[in-house]
Amino acid sequence: MAVSSLSITLSLILGVICVSSLLLNFTVIGTILLGGFASKKKGHIIYVLALTTLIGDVFQVTLTLCYLVPSAFAQDFLINKEVVKFLSFLFLTQWYQAMITQILTTASRLITLVFPHLNYLFTRKKTIIYCVSVVPVSLLLSVISNYIVPCCTPYIFYGTYSYAYLDLTENAFNYSEKYIDLELNGFTSAFSIVSYMIIFIQIHRNNKQVSKNLSSGNQVMRSRREIAYTVQFALLSCFTLFSWVTFHYFPLVVPEGVLAIFSATAYLHMFHCTATAICLFFMNREIGPFARKIWRKGPFTRITSVAYLSGNYTSGQNPSRSLP
Repeated sequence: MAVSSLSITLSLILGVICVSSLLLNFTVIGTILLGGFASKKKGHIIYVLALTTLIGDVFQVTLTLCYLVPSAFAQDFLINKEVVKFLSFLFLTQWYQAMITQILTTASRLITLVFPHLNYLFTRKKTIIYCVSVVPVSLLLSVISNYIVPCCTPYIFYGTYSYAYLDLTENAFNYSEKYIDLELNGFTSAFSIVSYMIIFIQIHRNNKQVSKNLSSGNQVMRSRREIAYTVQFALLSCFTLFSWVTFHYFPLVVPEGVLAIFSATAYLHMFHCTATAICLFFMNREIGPFARKIWRKGPFTRITSVAYLSGNYTSGQNPSRSLP
């Protein structure tokens, strides 16, 4: 296929989304690191999980910007197909990592708000171990999906302006999709939906069960903060659901020859890779003020200002009142 006005338009839109996503993701990552929100001294485990997710998101967006955008623009693989297969392997590895990390995030919310007696399962040290352990598991799943099962490899594919299972013949059975991808994606979304339903029912019944050992004032603040975390990460689960559903089910409903519609999958995936940063930047009362300060201030004031504001936060002051 040759370069066309359609390929130019769709790839440029994707490129703009990718650049915007990287800027926002790096801003939030910098805020978490500079502000010590995931640190041992004053951090929260939810930010350890969020940081893991954000780093994976940056990898996905960078891969999309550096390969899918120019490939979709030129309507060509641009490089050897085996190299493309390896890039697709990396893409799939990180997707698996994102799915498993989402399961961990949901489980941490469920335990914190519904089963607080199991909080020992999500200490900071154990959470870091979980996040690190996800990487080899994801690599193994991706090796099986891309190189071991007979069919089929999910490629980053210019023809659909997103992703597609290639090497698929009419009579071939897609083991990768049926036994790995759909199973993991479906379980992740189902677990998230059921868990968040249980959480919101529990919240509605009795907010006081969040932490019985705190004083009433601190208890209310703690409860509201944990609920806010939960709402934010529940929204992230929605983006995940939209991304994988369009990838797997668009081919069943979209007419042949209308491949441009599949670009929606790439757009949704990039929004999925930006959703954590969006929620933390615009909705999170702890990260948001600091991240917006980083956005406004020059490079020489970032470290000191964020560290100062983070210190105010951990000492109990309202961070928004400390902002100039």
